[in-house]
Amino acid sequence: MEEIRRIFEESSGSEFSGFNSESESDSDDFSDISLNNTTNSESFDEIDNSSEDFRRNQWENDLVGVDKEPFCGEEPGCTHELTGDKDELDFFKLFFSDEILNILVENTNLYAAYKGANDSKWREITLPELKAWLGIRVAMSILYLPRYDQYWSNDYLLGNLFIPTVMTRDRFDKIQQYFHANKTWGRDLPDRGEPGHDRLLHVRPILDILNQKCLQNYNPHQNTSVDEGMIAFRGRLGFRQYLPAKPTKYGIKVWVRADPENGYLNEFQKQDYDVPSECKFIIIIYYFFFLQIYTGRQGNRGQPEIGLGARVVLDLCENISGVNHIVNMDNYFSSPQLFEELLDMNIYARGTVRSNRRGYPSNLLPNNCVKVQGENRMVQKGEMIAVAWKDKKVIHFLSTAEDPASAIGYTNRKQKTGEILRVSCPVTVSEYNAYMNGVDRADQLRNEYCTYRTSKKWWLYVFWFLFDVAKCNAFICMKESQNHILQSKSGRVLPRTLMDFTMNLSKRLIGTYRNGRKRKLTSNVDPQGTSHLPRKTVKAGRCRQCSKNGQRRESRVQCSGCSVSLCIDCFEPYHQHL
Repeated sequence: MEEIRRIFEESSGSEFSGFNSESESDSDDFSDISLNNTTNSESFDEIDNSSEDFRRNQWENDLVGVDKEPFCGEEPGCTHELTGDKDELDFFKLFFSDEILNILVENTNLYAAYKGANDSKWREITLPELKAWLGIRVAMSILYLPRYDQYWSNDYLLGNLFIPTVMTRDRFDKIQQYFHANKTWGRDLPDRGEPGHDRLLHVRPILDILNQKCLQNYNPHQNTSVDEGMIAFRGRLGFRQYLPAKPTKYGIKVWVRADPENGYLNEFQKQDYDVPSECKFIIIIYYFFFLQIYTGRQGNRGQPEIGLGARVVLDLCENISGVNHIVNMDNYFSSPQLFEELLDMNIYARGTVRSNRRGYPSNLLPNNCVKVQGENRMVQKGEMIAVAWKDKKVIHFLSTAEDPASAIGYTNRKQKTGEILRVSCPVTVSEYNAYMNGVDRADQLRNEYCTYRTSKKWWLYVFWFLFDVAKCNAFICMKESQNHILQSKSGRVLPRTLMDFTMNLSKRLIGTYRNGRKRKLTSNVDPQGTSHLPRKTVKAGRCRQCSKNGQRRESRVQCSGCSVSLCIDCFEPYHQHL
């Protein structure tokens, strides 16, 4: 252990400040710096408060108004205004294009030729067939059944009348067996632990294309949020996470930048950082905690390396620099150094912060600061403000997005008695609460009708995550399109729902493709539990099936469940079309 500690210290401890377990990162007591670096070594009394250096480099209690530059980015919204004759599939193809579909067709056929050379039941898949297969998967996200084969069941309770006509169960299973998104066999690839090894190779082409499409097809609003998302997965995987504070506690972590106005997912972190050979022992310690392994300083930004969280934010914000966006983040990412670097990129930021971050003002620590609910204290350093606000406990904020002279806002707090208490708070707090939920809204949309199912292959969970991202982003673009506003007959604007979009997308993907068989629901019990059996009656009645065919015939046979008269020959045809 002494040898490991010595190597770690020689490898520049500040470069590995991003490494921490999730249990530690969720705790307010965790610090990524040593205690002797928490406060500034110089006191305010030793510095000339009127000097320009003090204004730039030190925190001070006297607040000075700062003029914030207005947002000068492009008009927020979808960059492709589709005409009114375009449907859900056209919006979906803005993200999940034919280029991606052709990649899936090619690699599925290659993998089937590699693994199933002697499989007599396999035939090469075509583009229309793949789209139909994806359409069935989308339909399954709405009509959820525990097992795939139950969609082809003959039972009234489980069976589906449409899916079996599109594709047979055996063909659906065969496509699923050989489904592949990239060629991962027969190539001279670096082994695990070697330079250049890509753990996301199975989905790399889809991931890169979709990430670029998300950036190109939508101009974000001024406020954006950065947070971590989770792809649910409970199988065996080296970089699987356990985040007890998240709704999805087990899975694969993805760094995400999303739009809080609508939940549009603007960008996700795709880089899989490699680890230098001299630091391989750190993989053993931190291997289970990060999807992207942190490997020390990267790039040349002219600033000291400030940890994994800061690097993630800088990478995700690289494409929105220079137009005065506002990035909202939680205390995992935020630090004074990061906010200063974002400010140099003409990006404002706000977020909660851990009070033991390096550079955070020591005079705002909880023990000697605010004590009454609603009370706050604020200090300033150039364009950055630090706020300590008392709610049920003291919460610390950093912001470069607000003028220190901004008016005080209010937030509502429900008491145990049910009474609503109006608590005063700085504008930074109310703005943070309003714009930090972008990633949560994106997760909510994606999980409402998710297409992934239980699988032994971990990369399938990542693929269906990407597929759902494309679907939800396409839904947002269509929802905001001025050429696709839904109206009632009276002219009233109707809301566009994700369920309707998903259902129509399934139909458009399937299109006219039919290569299945009609399945008869052979159970004698209908969904209401009524038996349909013939019985004799005293009085003859007009046959309902013959009437449909324009003929008049009478019969003394009646259905016990429907209570309609039917000829014996008409009994089966009538019930097939119920």
